Amino acid sequence: MMLQVIRHSTRIYLFTSVVFLLEICLSTGLFAQNNHEEQATFIYYGAGFGLNDYGLGVGVEKPLSGLLALYGNAGWGGWGMRYGGGLTFYPHTMDNKTGLSIGYSYAAGIDNRTMKLSTTSNLGEEALRVNFKALSTVNILVSRNYKVGQQSKVVWSVGYAFSLSNDNYSLNNSELQLDEDAERRISLLEPGGFIFGMRFMFGR
Repeated sequence: MMLQVIRHSTRIYLFTSVVFLLEICLSTGLFAQNNHEEQATFIYYGAGFGLNDYGLGVGVEKPLSGLLALYGNAGWGGWGMRYGGGLTFYPHTMDNKTGLSIGYSYAAGIDNRTMKLSTTSNLGEEALRVNFKALSTVNILVSRNYKVGQQSKVVWSVGYAFSLSNDNYSLNNSELQLDEDAERRISLLEPGGFIFGMRFMFGR
């Protein structure tokens, strides 16, 4: 009960924080746009990999102004196909500086995945069929952009993904229960937590 209250409070705090940060990004970006001469005139396309980012996949970034951009991505990770999108605010320029992002990701999950896991029955590891349920995260990231040539860039990202789900997996054999070690192994695959990613983007 206490854990559910904490999770509910965390979600409320996260939602209000995201709204507050989004308002700052929009207001600051729109204000600064009038005084900012350098604006991207092309769309970035690229591919990359990462932990709690979009796994191994592709992405696109469309400038809205010299300081704001929309992004979207899709890829494959330990929890199945992942899709995401969000807004990035660039305090300086889009191709060679730091960016602050707020985004949303959806992992489709995997059904009937066979894994060797241990249970509370103390019979050792056994092959179990696990269902990874679809889940979502809200992501806050800081990225560093390094310009390559005239229209390309390498982007490194770090941040944190806040899970919006609680009951994220199930066993086909509902009579079994995983032990703590098996639950930790599954949690390593589950979206949420520290984010690290790298991608190469080219503009056209």
